[in-house]
Amino acid sequence: MLSWVADTSSVNDGYPVFGGVWTPPEPPEPEGPDPDDNTVSVNPSITAPGTEVVITAEGSMQNETPTNGCLRYVPVSWTSDEVGASGGTFTLSAGSYTANYVPAA
Repeated sequence: MLSWVADTSSVNDGYPVFGGVWTPPEPPEPEGPDPDDNTVSVNPSITAPGTEVVITAEGSMQNETPTNGCLRYVPVSWTSDEVGASGGTFTLSAGSYTANYVPAA
């Protein structure tokens, strides 16, 4: 709150005196992504050994125009529990995060 008090005493020669503590308003919370809206898909959806699949990760608010303080979903890596497979990383391409994977034969 900010207030001015008129001081008519001789202390300040009648000039206004700051009579309160100014507290700036809290900035609004940034709108964040909803983790329930994050998706991962595989194309083709039925995989076969030796056939490449494309893993696509899409996140909530991923394609929204960013604002100051906004949050974004950025997938970093993926792993596989297939014997001999370790995983990989996603790359950003045409607004989507994708990774290629070839299941073992």
